[in-house]
Amino acid sequence: MKTKLFIIAALLCLCSTTFAGFITGSMLTDSWKAWKNAESGTIQSNDSTGFYSGYVAGIADAFGELLFDIPAGVNLKQIKAIVSKYIDDNPTEWNKPAKEIVINALKKAFPKK
Repeated sequence: MKTKLFIIAALLCLCSTTFAGFITGSMLTDSWKAWKNAESGTIQSNDSTGFYSGYVAGIADAFGELLFDIPAGVNLKQIKAIVSKYIDDNPTEWNKPAKEIVINALKKAFPKK
């Protein structure tokens, strides 16, 4: 599973930022819900849970130095939890592009100094 997540994250990092525009907020929230269920033990990890992890990692890596300052030591699990809370707290944004949702969550948590 970790290999799968690494491959997804690596592919997202290698793709142009245009790729992220193809993913809708609805697609992100569906995979986020699956990830939440897997984290709570309700379901086993699957492609949707891996997609959420890889997508969030890819956006964080691609835009990290440009749009927000993620402190050293913050790990992917923490970043996924931050994005998860943002999605949970902002259902009115679910219709936006997925890239915008993740960026907004990370900008709020780690504003550029």
